[in-house]
Amino acid sequence: MKVILTIFSILLLGCNLNAQTNYIKNGDMSGVKLNYIGSELTGIVSTPPIGSGWAGFYGSLKSLNITSIQGEDEHGDVIKLAATGILTNMSDNPRLVQRIKCPAGIYRLKFWAKAVNGKNVRVAASVRPSGNNIPAYLLKDYVNDGSSTENPAHKLFSIDESWKEYTIDFDLTQTVNSFKPAAGTPFTLEKVNGNQFPVICLNLWQTGKLDGSEVLIDNVSFVKL
Repeated sequence: MKVILTIFSILLLGCNLNAQTNYIKNGDMSGVKLNYIGSELTGIVSTPPIGSGWAGFYGSLKSLNITSIQGEDEHGDVIKLAATGILTNMSDNPRLVQRIKCPAGIYRLKFWAKAVNGKNVRVAASVRPSGNNIPAYLLKDYVNDGSSTENPAHKLFSIDESWKEYTIDFDLTQTVNSFKPAAGTPFTLEKVNGNQFPVICLNLWQTGKLDGSEVLIDNVSFVKL
């Protein structure tokens, strides 16, 4: 009996050692109360304090269009990002953000999403030192020789009209200073050392009129690989 208990204890210890920490607070969106960041009067924007949970980032629009939905969907508690219905770009659209503390390294961001009331709904996932567009942390395995046409710091996901998991890896050892360099010119990178205080950003992203498109977000995780 003692032998069995000893083996069980070793296996349990091994599982605990191999468990990955999710740095996101309220990743399953249970009990989320959004902190609204910025001022409609002055246009000043900032990011939430470390560990304070989810917040909505205004961008340049006055209407945030982010709602916490408690148990009204088959996925349970979720967050809804709603389109503005006017001409928009990435900086104008509703952005769900959370500031965390983690050491430098390679990380995997996962989230579940579902499109509502519109086709071709997209979400841009990025990780930034601040809530603004740049600087931003580099996507893992991005080739920095000027040959790639992909954005080096955010990934655009086309969201289905049924729940699906989306995944992207980030290199939190480097930041990039621009999204659009001259053709054939590598991005300028800056090495990062020590602990990081990054902001996880999930944008409803479109150009053109969105006509009330919405996306539901749930089960967000951010773990070190």
